Amino acid sequence: MTDRSADDATLKDRQLALTRELILDAAIDLLEHGAVQELTMRSVSRRANLAERTIFRHFASRDDLLDALAAEVSTRLELPALPASACELPAVPRALYRAFEARANLTRAALHSELFDRIRQTTASARWRAVQALVDAHAPHRSERDRRLAAANIRFLLAATSWHYYRFYFGFSLTDSIAAAELLIRQTVDGLERAPPAGATPSSRPRPRSPHR
Repeated sequence: MTDRSADDATLKDRQLALTRELILDAAIDLLEHGAVQELTMRSVSRRANLAERTIFRHFASRDDLLDALAAEVSTRLELPALPASACELPAVPRALYRAFEARANLTRAALHSELFDRIRQTTASARWRAVQALVDAHAPHRSERDRRLAAANIRFLLAATSWHYYRFYFGFSLTDSIAAAELLIRQTVDGLERAPPAGATPSSRPRPRSPHR
C-alpha cells in the first residue's frame, strides 16, 4: 500500500512538472512571436490549450508567472560561462552575442522592463559579481573605484542591451558587433595593467620639461 501511494505521488509530481513546462513553453512561444504586454494568463492558457484555472494552479498571479519566466528565459538563452581569468574576458562576446542572436526574438523580449528587472536581480546580478571578482583578481593594485568602474564597463558590454544596441541601433552585423565589444573589453583589461597604481596622481608624475627652460 505504501509503495502504491509513493508511486501515485511520484506520478502526480511528474504530471505537475509536465504541466508547468507546458505553460512555460507556451509563454516563451508568446514572447518570441509577440510582446510581454500581450502575455496574460488567458493568452498563455489559450496557447497551451489548457484551462485558465490550470494556469492559476501553478502561478497564483501574472507576477508569479513572470518571475518563473525570467528564470526560464535565462536558461533557454544558454549563455556561455564566464572564463577563469580577466585576460580571457575579451573572448566572451563571440559566444555570448551568438547566443543572443540564435534567440533574437526572445532576447529582445527579455529587454522589456517587466522581464529585464527580474533577470537583472537574479542571473545578471550573479554574472556582475563574477566579472567583479575577475577584475579584482586581475588588478589588486588598483583602487576599489578603478576596479568597480572597469568591471561595470565590461559587464555592460556582456549584456543583451549592448548586443541590441550594436545590432539594431548602429545596424552592425553580428561580426562587427562582436568585434566592437571585444575591442572595448580588451582595452579595459589592458588599461588596468598599464595605468599607474592607486595613489598616483597627475601631480606625482614627472612633468615634461618646457622647451623654454
